Amino acid sequence: MHWPYTKRPDGRIAITLDNNVWDFLFDRGIDLASELPSEDFAVFITREVEIEGSAIPDDPSKTALKGYIAQANSSCDIQTISVFGFASPGPGPLLFAAEHGGKILYLENFDTSGLTLRAFVEAFYQQI
Repeated sequence: MHWPYTKRPDGRIAITLDNNVWDFLFDRGIDLASELPSEDFAVFITREVEIEGSAIPDDPSKTALKGYIAQANSSCDIQTISVFGFASPGPGPLLFAAEHGGKILYLENFDTSGLTLRAFVEAFYQQI
C-alpha cells in the first residue's frame, strides 16, 4: 500500500523534526527560522522530542546547544504533536513506513548536496 503526500490546505510544507537533528543543525550553524520560514513551512516536534530536549543535562558543554534549541523553538513557532517516529534508516517501523508511502527525509546527503536546508527540503517535496 502506498499513500500519496497530502498537501496542507495552507500550502506550507509540514516537517516533523527528530531529536537527533538538533546536533546536526547546531553543528552546521543553520538558522532554522531563516531556512524554514513559517510562511512556507510548518515545523513540528513530537512530545518525545520535547521530553528528550528538556532532559539535555545542564552542563556547560551543552549550554549553547540548549540555547539553540530554545531559540529555534521560539523563532520557528515549533508545535508539539503526539506522533512518534525514528531517526535513522534501518530495519523497523521507520523503514516499514518509508516502504509503504511514509515520506522520510534523511540528512545523510545534505552536506555533499551543496544545497541550503530549505532547498534540500523543497527538492525532496518536489519529488513526492
